[in-house]
Amino acid sequence: MFAVFNGEVEVVLNWLRAPSCDDGDDDQKIEGHKYFALLLLQKFNPNVDSIDDIGGTPLLHACKGANNNYDQHYSDAVLLLEWGANKNTRVVEGNDAIGYARRLNNKKLLNMLENPFGGRRCELFGLQSRSDLNGRMCFVGKYLNSIGRYIVRIGEERGNNEYSKVKSSNLKRCDRTTDNPGDDDIEFLGPDPVTNNYNWKFHPREE
Repeated sequence: MFAVFNGEVEVVLNWLRAPSCDDGDDDQKIEGHKYFALLLLQKFNPNVDSIDDIGGTPLLHACKGANNNYDQHYSDAVLLLEWGANKNTRVVEGNDAIGYARRLNNKKLLNMLENPFGGRRCELFGLQSRSDLNGRMCFVGKYLNSIGRYIVRIGEERGNNEYSKVKSSNLKRCDRTTDNPGDDDIEFLGPDPVTNNYNWKFHPREE
């Protein structure tokens, strides 16, 4: 697990018995990195709060490197939160995830870390005005202090852009797990022979 979140893609490729490739733009590399992490989370059920030999968890390492909201470290942090990573572990240099986000002035990440449901996968319940959303899963984003609500993305379908604002009392944590990952099964197909970008395929999960 640490091989992915420490950026050791060569190690992961060796596990998968696949050749490496360094081509592709930054967005493609970030996407590939995220999919490698998702593959390991789905298939091998790693401990997302495991501690390495220097006292760091995957979330701490991700937050330590999250200089902006568009790099692989930020993407790692969001993915780990969805899978239930502990926000409060404090082992590296006396800092926790919140401390690193604050030091880097990453306000978006800091907002998710400071608020209990921030970054989490949750089930919606008890909604009066949108009772049609009750029982659906959502992903929790920014907390709006001015109105006491979270911005949540409704549903688990990739590309879904439906959002709502809900109170914490309407959220129940439902972390991703290998048995309930909230996504289709991901398969690594190796590098494309023409573009040399990594190819992935999603398969609907069997009920």
